[in-house]
Amino acid sequence: MLAFSLVGFSGDGKGENSTSKSAPATTITISGFVEDFTNSEKLVCAKIEIEELGKTLFTDILGNYQIEDIRPGTYTLKISYISYEELEMKKITVSDTKELNIQLKPL
Repeated sequence: MLAFSLVGFSGDGKGENSTSKSAPATTITISGFVEDFTNSEKLVCAKIEIEELGKTLFTDILGNYQIEDIRPGTYTLKISYISYEELEMKKITVSDTKELNIQLKPL
């Protein structure tokens, strides 16, 4: 039902007593598309919520989306579209820029 590839995340290893310059915070991007499970039709304006960040976005006219400036970590994504089953993806752990393509089942 779902096609994606994600990898685990480990701590950043920074100590409290560091005297060297801090490295800039690493952010990642998750992108992909949302499509119909039965016919692969791309879903325009599908809603994607990132629960832990309070972010909501919608797919574009080609069914594509891009979530930028996310810190590596573990997130819950909720994907919904009118007349389709809502999909909740829990404990999605990301540590690098990823492509996450999502398929929703019609009701």
